[in-house]
Amino acid sequence: MLADDDPGISVVLKEEATRIRQAEDRELKRQKKKVWVPLPDRPVTAQRQYPLW
Repeated sequence: MLADDDPGISVVLKEEATRIRQAEDRELKRQKKKVWVPLPDRPVTAQRQYPLW
């Protein structure tokens, strides 16, 4: 069984404005991230019938 060993911290915010600002910051960061582009299909090169050793 795998256990999550990463430590974590929970914080109770005093202001609702802080929660809203943090949510907006997360959304801006997500929007700024570059779109994932798959690598183009290329033919496999350097194929040999026998190993070189």
